[in-house]
Amino acid sequence: MGAKEFSFFLQQLRNELYSNLAVKAAELEGGTEAAAKLFAQLRYVPPSFPQLSERDTAAIRKVADLVVDQLGLSPKNDILRMAGDKNQSPNDRVNLTLVYANLSDVAQRQRAWALNNAAHINLANHDFSQSFELSKRALASADAVIAADPKLGIEMRDLKSKAALTAAIASARLGNEAAAYQLQAVAIENGSKKAVNLSLPLSVEIARDLSVER
Repeated sequence: MGAKEFSFFLQQLRNELYSNLAVKAAELEGGTEAAAKLFAQLRYVPPSFPQLSERDTAAIRKVADLVVDQLGLSPKNDILRMAGDKNQSPNDRVNLTLVYANLSDVAQRQRAWALNNAAHINLANHDFSQSFELSKRALASADAVIAADPKLGIEMRDLKSKAALTAAIASARLGNEAAAYQLQAVAIENGSKKAVNLSLPLSVEIARDLSVER
């Protein structure tokens, strides 16, 4: 394991430990507030990962909301802006995007785009497992947006064309070609021109421009 890979491993380990701390703290009286105070002192906002349950995600959200408030951060002007800084490592950008996507003040529409963008960053960084999971969440979020506000159907169709293609590529790279073909069909159904007449496994290069700042 090289220095870069070891640094990435340590960062992921820290995120997992802190996320677990936020979840466990929520089970104790006053634990959420205590965890938020600790993280604010560390100037750290815990992200939520796609593999977590809805219950754990909600627990982390409560802590993250308090930390953001205590630090006086703006979800869009601070956290999302930093996530868009391409001078940062892909892992840092994904973590910041996932922090943003899990905050209570973020609308479902914005959350869907954030999950799509995080999935795309992971795909470009060859983290196919995380990319696949995040793409699935982006697709589910897009469907929730359409159900709540059909007027956003055209925009969410654009998102689904991107998220489904990302998921198809990630799925193919993970060796699940059956799912990849299904997701490619979803991408085409939602208007993805890139997904038309492409053979699997798809190249990561094809996925350029699938992330969109919203």
